[in-house]
Amino acid sequence: MAKDKRARPRVEWLTRRQVAEILGVDEQRVQAMDGTELHPIRRADRSWLYSPHEVAGVAAGGAANGVVTARVFAMFRGGDKSLADVAIETEQPAARIRELRRDYDDLAGYLSLSRETVDGLRGTCQRI
Repeated sequence: MAKDKRARPRVEWLTRRQVAEILGVDEQRVQAMDGTELHPIRRADRSWLYSPHEVAGVAAGGAANGVVTARVFAMFRGGDKSLADVAIETEQPAARIRELRRDYDDLAGYLSLSRETVDGLRGTCQRI
């Protein structure tokens, strides 16, 4: 069988500075992600390069390897942090934290109710 000779787009790896710009953080924060959320490779000049796919995963609100998910789940298990506190501490978007809370509750066997449902139940209980 003949090999597909169509040109494949070449993916350029990113420098630490480029990653910092994409994620909206400083280079020290990117360095702190090394080995956890990000797994850079070292160039001959001793600088670091980052996979654009991995950076995109972090930019979308999580790490492909689940590090952010595990950290957030540990905070939920502790039970002493609000969703806002978790978002601040993990530097994740609120929508991602809500999504992870739903996933955590599902895995733990907890019942999650929408704000509207809770308000409706409160109104019903007050009338009784």
